[in-house]
Amino acid sequence: MLVRTVTGKNSASNYGKENVGVDGTSVPVFPEESPWGPFYSNPLSPNLSRPTSGFILTKTHCGGRCNQCGPNSYVESSHTFSHRCFEGDRIIKDANNQLVKVPGSYYNKDVLVAKAVHLIRDPFDNIVSRFHLSYKEMVKKNETDWLAKYPKTRQGFRSFCKEQSKRYRQDEQKSKFYTYVFDFAKDVPCHADFFRFVQWHNLAFITTAELGIPTMIIHY
Repeated sequence: MLVRTVTGKNSASNYGKENVGVDGTSVPVFPEESPWGPFYSNPLSPNLSRPTSGFILTKTHCGGRCNQCGPNSYVESSHTFSHRCFEGDRIIKDANNQLVKVPGSYYNKDVLVAKAVHLIRDPFDNIVSRFHLSYKEMVKKNETDWLAKYPKTRQGFRSFCKEQSKRYRQDEQKSKFYTYVFDFAKDVPCHADFFRFVQWHNLAFITTAELGIPTMIIHY
């Protein structure tokens, strides 16, 4: 958003369902060469122009970032993580002219990816933000019991973290990936989020190194 505001140029995203064009479908940056992504972030904005040269900043979340889930759902190898960095979804029209979501689309990283920006957030801020994300999702679903149990307060956050630790404790104890860290992590509030945080950034560094591309690291 900051780059779009400052430059007046559009950016892109792997996730075409987030913003669609006039006809309700995702708008690919390279419609002929790569219709499966990436896609323009704000294709209908009258204040943004589409870059005609250079590079276009493209958002990807890669893998290993599920929320409220066990280790079987978020532990990634460098291969699976990297693969998901170039995965997205899009909205298209089917043979009946109906809008449908197409998940799991991949674009050619060797042709389209030339540089990277690696954002690193303060890990403590990141863990609290994850709680806020869960809270917002429950507001949308009108899960009043959950919202009463985990209010957006210090105690609500701590109760949420305690419940997460209890729910996935057995899965973590059985996971070979927790073998050397479980005893250290088990009493840390929302320790799975710290595990995901460390894993995500380690794998992001591996991915950019294997791609052999220049990378700008930004802490915020």
